[in-house]
Parts: sequence; C-alpha cells; structure tokens
Amino acid sequence: MANADILGGLPLLSVMGTPRTMGDGLGQRLKPRLQVLTQYLSEQLAAEATPRLGRSPTPNEVRALLAPGPSTVTALEPGLAMELESMAHAAELTIADLLLIHGYSDLLSHLGCNAPVWPSTYLAFGPEQTASGRPLMVLVWEIDPTLLPYVVLVHRIPSHGPASLALTLAGLHPVVWINEAGLAVASNEMRVADGAPGHFTTHLVASMSTAPSFEDAIARAKTGPRWGGRAIHLLDAHGDRCTLELTGERTVRLPDQLKSAPRVHTNSALAEEIKTVTVSDNGSRTRLETIAGKAVRATAVEPEALLSWFGLGGTESLRSGAMDPHNRTTQITLNPESVIVVALEPGTRRFQVRRGNARGGFESKLI
Repeated sequence: MANADILGGLPLLSVMGTPRTMGDGLGQRLKPRLQVLTQYLSEQLAAEATPRLGRSPTPNEVRALLAPGPSTVTALEPGLAMELESMAHAAELTIADLLLIHGYSDLLSHLGCNAPVWPSTYLAFGPEQTASGRPLMVLVWEIDPTLLPYVVLVHRIPSHGPASLALTLAGLHPVVWINEAGLAVASNEMRVADGAPGHFTTHLVASMSTAPSFEDAIARAKTGPRWGGRAIHLLDAHGDRCTLELTGERTVRLPDQLKSAPRVHTNSALAEEIKTVTVSDNGSRTRLETIAGKAVRATAVEPEALLSWFGLGGTESLRSGAMDPHNRTTQITLNPESVIVVALEPGTRRFQVRRGNARGGFESKLI
C-alpha cells in the first residue's frame, strides 16, 4: 500500500472530499488487497457454511445472496452507498464483492458457518475511574492472523459532516471509530441463529459516524432486520453511553443505572431475550468474568495498564494469558501477535492504537 502512514503498527489512509471522491481514493489505494480479500472470504464462507439442499454453496452463490444489498445500503445512508459504489469501480470489483467484505462477520451467522468468532472485549470507564478524569473506551480485538495484513485505519475527512478515524478490514467492516463531534463507537461480533437478509451490523456501525446527534446514532444502530448479530457501544464526550445488543430480529438496550460503574462486554449476549438466539461461546463468558473482575477494582485507569489484563505486556502478563482473582491462568488471548488494542477518549477526540505484543506503548492521533 504505497504512501500509507503507520500508526500503532497499522497502515493509516486519509481520504477527503465527497463520498465518491473518498471511495475512489480508497478503491485505488486498496485495490490489490480488496481483490484478493473478497475472493478469499467468499471461498471461506462457502467452505464453512452449513450445507443446504444437500450441498454447500459455491462462492458465486454466496455473492448472489447480496444482490439486494446496494438498495438497502442506500436507504440507510446514501453517502456511504455512493462511497461504496465509487470504491468498487476504482478497485474493478462489483458492489457485491465489497459487501461480502463489509458484512463478512454477519454472513458467518447467516450461513451457519463453523468458523470461530473473532474474540473482542469492550471496556468503558467513567471519569471517576480514569487517570485523566475523562471517559475512556477500549476495545481489545483479536483477528484471524491470516487477515491481519488487511487491517487498515481509515481517516475520513468529508466535505460535509464530522471527520472520523476507524479500524477497518481493507477500508470496510468497521469495528471501532471516533469522530470529531466527540462520539466514539465500538462493537463486539455476536454469532446468532436468527440472521435475516437486511442490514449488515457493520454498516450500521459505519452509518453512525455521520449521525448528527447521540440519539440519532442510537436510532441508526437499531435499524433492522440484520444479517447477523453485534453488540454496539456508544460513548460521548460528556460520558453519556449506551450498549445495544442486536440479532437478526431482536434489539435490546442494556440498562445502565450506575453510570460510575465500568462496563465490560465480550462476544456473548447479556440480555436474557438475546441469549436465546445466540450461539454459545464459553471462552467469551470466561473472558467477561475475568476482565469484569479486574475492571470493577481498577482505579486511575490508563490504556497501558489494561494490557497486562490480556497478557500483552506488563508485570502481570504471561504472554498468552493473565491471572484471574483466584490465581489460575486464564487464556485471554490465543495469539497475542494478532491482537489490536484501541483506546478512545471522546472528550479529547484522541484515538490510541497498539498492534500485537510489542514492548512499545500506544501511538495516538487527534481527530
């Protein structure tokens, strides 16, 4: 990827202008990656899908599922639809090719794939718990090592609307972002059994970055039906926060009566009505219990201090795990080298990121 900056060990691309101009820029600069990635993911989906009608789908049949996708994307956020169209043209791909990347994690649910969830852990701390005295959001995301070369940070500077910085898969499939309006969003994939053709949860995450208000962002996140499941978390500069658990057909806003308490979420649903349609993930629940126990007791929190909780450096770490309150080793990260940690401080619009198990600290950028 020529002329890309590096932030926290990850390529950083900046695009500006109209949606079509930004899409063209991303498509040109990411063209080789997009072409390889869409072919690889289509083959993975076809191979992992639960056989129907006595056989597994072909990669082309997987793409055919996405035929209604462009109109659905346009209905939710026309600007992002124009960006995708221009991006596809510049990369010499179809929009369905890009949608396959954009909604890959949801398609794993919809097709009943056996591939494991990419483990992720979300944490949010109020000003009472942080060293800076400002709200803080952190996402620890462990991606399939084969996809790590496709992870890209994208800094969008639109002609109209707030600039944003997002962690993406080849410019698509955003999992976390912050914008200059002081809003931060992170998400955890949840594998569900009720996925239905409609919206990609990752596209809901993308559309929220242009929302004019906190409540409008929440409204966009609730749009359904959805191909898969996701927990979406919002935090603004004032400390207002919200967590939504989404499946194909169900939406639950988790209660948050004690604003000073930390929030922790992994790839397992917390709402009882959501649990009934999610695929069991015991590793996710163990990670939730271990990290929540540490978060409740933490004081003067800084992003660097959280790394040892995941075995990513620090005096407590064991490289592949961390110690739980009962002195037993708990496997927190399976492959520390493919872990990406993002810390967002919406009050200062600071994006901090760190890749792998390197000894160095976070690198940051102000939006």
